[in-house]
Amino acid sequence: MSPQQILEFLLQNILEDASKVSVAAREENEVSLLDITAPDEVKGRIIGKAGRIIKAIRTIVSISFPQQRIIIKVID
Repeated sequence: MSPQQILEFLLQNILEDASKVSVAAREENEVSLLDITAPDEVKGRIIGKAGRIIKAIRTIVSISFPQQRIIIKVID
């Protein structure tokens, strides 16, 4: 499984309708960048209060791939 697949799996289980959300992966300077694209009404559920949910998602993905540097961003 790749970091992108794990992120997509987590988002599918957090959100009621994950079809509005897309995840794009790219590599830059030995860093995996994962961009979550979501509409405004879904972003709140991904980020959570005080960023707790997105922090937990980042922790899970990072622990799953300890040898890799991964950056996850939520964008419009």
